[in-house]
Amino acid sequence: MRARILEADGLYLSNIEFTDLENIKIWRNEQMSVLRQWKPLTDRNQDKYWDVIANNNDSVLFSIIDENDRFIGYCGLTNIDYISSRGELSFLLDTDLDRNSIKHDTTLLAVLKMLSKYGFGQLNLNKVFTETYVYREEHIRTLERFGLKRDGILRKHVFKNGQYHDSMIHSMLRSEYL
Repeated sequence: MRARILEADGLYLSNIEFTDLENIKIWRNEQMSVLRQWKPLTDRNQDKYWDVIANNNDSVLFSIIDENDRFIGYCGLTNIDYISSRGELSFLLDTDLDRNSIKHDTTLLAVLKMLSKYGFGQLNLNKVFTETYVYREEHIRTLERFGLKRDGILRKHVFKNGQYHDSMIHSMLRSEYL
């Protein structure tokens, strides 16, 4: 049984375990079109990643666990800047669940609720933000339904699927969360 760090809407966040790394690698390799990742991950990459997770002070990562105690994704706050008091929201689901737009939407809303609570409550951040490629329209609608505001567009910011795409930055301030 995993430790429950935060809970919302039938899901909970727990510490990432070494045994989660294989699924994370598979999901990241299957979903490179929505990630900053540009080449497939290997087992060696994952071993190095585990060392980074254990020793990194600018990221807090969690496993997402469903009501059946099943590992269904991972999330966290990354690129944390403690001086400027901000952190980047990060989220990735099991590829099969990600293809189900309703499950993706409800899971993302629950995760945003838990990460915001952790970021503003535990880490005392002033701002959480995220970057999303504009072709992820449903994902963007969910971010905005949660209350994240559009900060701007980074024009032709990423090269995916043979062409350049815009990225959208969203954020929420502590005062907006409270």
